[in-house]
Amino acid sequence: MLKVVHVAPYFPPHLGGLQNHVDVLSREQARRGLDVTVVTSSFGARPGESTDALGRRIVRLPSFHVGTDAVPVGLLRMFLTEMDRYDLVHLHGHMFYSTTVGALCNKLSPRVPTIMTFHGDYQKLTPAGRMVKRLRDSTQGPFILGGVDRVIALTRYDAGFLASQGGDPSGISVIPNGVPLDTFRPMPRDAVASLGERVGLGDEDRVVLFVGRLVDQKGPTCLVKAIPHVLKEVPDARFLIVGEGPLQPMAMTMARELRLEGSVNFLGLLPLEDLVAAYNTSRVVAVPSLWEGMPLVVLEAAACGRPVVATSVHGIPEAVEHRRTGLLVPPRDPLALAEGLVSVLSDPARGRAMAEAALAKARAEFDLATQVDRTIELYNRVVEDDAA
Repeated sequence: MLKVVHVAPYFPPHLGGLQNHVDVLSREQARRGLDVTVVTSSFGARPGESTDALGRRIVRLPSFHVGTDAVPVGLLRMFLTEMDRYDLVHLHGHMFYSTTVGALCNKLSPRVPTIMTFHGDYQKLTPAGRMVKRLRDSTQGPFILGGVDRVIALTRYDAGFLASQGGDPSGISVIPNGVPLDTFRPMPRDAVASLGERVGLGDEDRVVLFVGRLVDQKGPTCLVKAIPHVLKEVPDARFLIVGEGPLQPMAMTMARELRLEGSVNFLGLLPLEDLVAAYNTSRVVAVPSLWEGMPLVVLEAAACGRPVVATSVHGIPEAVEHRRTGLLVPPRDPLALAEGLVSVLSDPARGRAMAEAALAKARAEFDLATQVDRTIELYNRVVEDDAA
C-alpha cells in the first residue's frame, strides 16, 4: 500500500480551489486503497489529528499568518523527523512556507521522493506588490522548483511559466483538475426546482450564475457593473452570486446603488446539493477572474452542461473553447462581459449547442477518476525511479 502525505497550506473547511483540490484528490486516493495523510494549517479548524471514514489521517498544526501565507508551527520538525515514514511527499502550492520547507528538506536530505502540484501563479495589483513578486519569482520560485523531484502543472500555460522560472521541462507533468461527474451532472428541472422557489426565480427567468470567493481575483464587482448592460438587452435576466469574501459588502452596496435588488441574489455559501442545483438552474456561468490556474467553477459548470463566459486569462482558455463551449472576454471589462452574457442568453439555440459541447468536453477531459489515475501513475513512476 503506497503511503502518501499531502502537505497543503490550507484545507477545508477553509475555502479555496487549492483546498478543494487536495480534499477531493486525497479522498479519492484513499478510496483507491492508498494510505493517505494530509498535513495542513489550523486555519478553518482547530489544531489536532483526526481520521475520517475513508481512513485519511488529517493533521492540523497550530499556525499563524505571515501576510497571506499560513505558517504551521512544527512543520519543519515533521519534515526532519517523520516524513521518512511515507513513500512520497506531495506538496501543494508554490511560494508558500510549506512548499519552501518541503523543498529545503528534500535538498538537504532527499530521503523521500517529493513532488509538487503548482496551483497557478498569483498576481499583485500594486506597484510595490509587483516588485516583491518579481523578487520572489527570481529567488524563492527557482529554489522550490529545484528542490522537488517532479512538478504537476494543471495547465500547459502553467507548465510554460514554470519552465520560464527555471523548472526542468522534462520534470513537469500536466494533469488538469478534475471534478466528480457523478456529483456535478445535468439534472432535470423538477430536481432543482426547490432552489429556484427559495430564491424567487420565475419559470422564464434567464439565470446567470457566479460561483467563487468574493475577492479581487474573482472579479465580482466587474460582474455587478456588467449587470445593468445585460438587463437593457435581457430584462428577465437574474443573477445568482454564490460565495463569500471581503468584497461582499462592496458588491452588495454597488448592487443597491445601481438599483439591482430585484435582479441579483447574494446567496452566500451553499451546501453541495444546492450548488449543483444552482448550476443546473442557470443558463450561463460568469467567470470574470483577473487571474486563474484552472478554476474548478469552469469544470463544474461544464460537467453540469452549462456554458461559461469567462476572461481569457492564464489557464482558462485551455478549459473554455471560445465560441464552442463558451465565450472568452478580456478581464476588467464589464461591457465585454455583458456582451458575452447577452450573446448566450439571447440565443437559446447557441446556448444549447455550447452546453452540449461543454458537457462533452467535461466528460472527455475533466473526469476526476482519470486525473486520480494519472496522479497515482506518476507517484508509482517517481517512487520506482527513486528506488532504482
